[in-house]
Amino acid sequence: MKLTAENASFSYKRGGPVIRDLNFTAESGEVTAILGPNGAGKTTLVKCLMGFLRWTAGRSLLDGRDVREIPEREFLSRVSYVPQARGGMLALTAEDMILLGVTGRIGVFSTPGEEERRVVRELAESLGIAGLLPKKCTEMSGGEAQMVLIARALASKPELLILDEPESNLDFRNQLIVLETLSRLAEDGMAVIFNTHYPEHALTRASKALLLEKSGRTVAGPVGEVVTEENIRSAFGVEAAIREFEGGQFGILPLRLTGENE
Repeated sequence: MKLTAENASFSYKRGGPVIRDLNFTAESGEVTAILGPNGAGKTTLVKCLMGFLRWTAGRSLLDGRDVREIPEREFLSRVSYVPQARGGMLALTAEDMILLGVTGRIGVFSTPGEEERRVVRELAESLGIAGLLPKKCTEMSGGEAQMVLIARALASKPELLILDEPESNLDFRNQLIVLETLSRLAEDGMAVIFNTHYPEHALTRASKALLLEKSGRTVAGPVGEVVTEENIRSAFGVEAAIREFEGGQFGILPLRLTGENE
């Protein structure tokens, strides 16, 4: 599976470019991180990639086909989107929430049976959330709800998983659970794209990165070439030091504001 943005730009009717001259590809078995400051257009980019917004110029391709020409049902059978787990969760149990993802495979008007519930149980076991199945989503922590939304997306057996800031507003432990899940999915052959505010998460979890700046400038490529001290300074207006620790882990230490990007 390959999702490509080809010579892509986007502007709202009023204002300058949000995204300019973007070319990048996300493929099976890879984690791609999209990062940038607030207001740089990360969520807009995802909507354009999926065809929910029309590029001002250029296009998105799924295995060489323009996404806007792919029937919606076919597209959604291959691509799943996970929003942030914020307020407004349905008052369903985790089991029923995950079952909503199964309906994409069996038909919206079909009634899930024991086979579908078995799939849900096995998926919950694999994600370490089997204990949440009887719990109502409205009674969950942010980390629990986020994992349930990921499970719902995976229930449709997508080839590509796109997540909007899946680790935001979570404590360290739940951030790690989510990030390790993304790594495991890519190792199993899925293509994964996630928006993030954290350059460190991109550097430690992604093989590719796409950095957005408020000017519309984009930088795409291998994560080690994109998440650099120079690019962090340019995009975020922050002097930072990148350090490597034992085991190939990286840390990013913000040092001072530069006065840029205000």
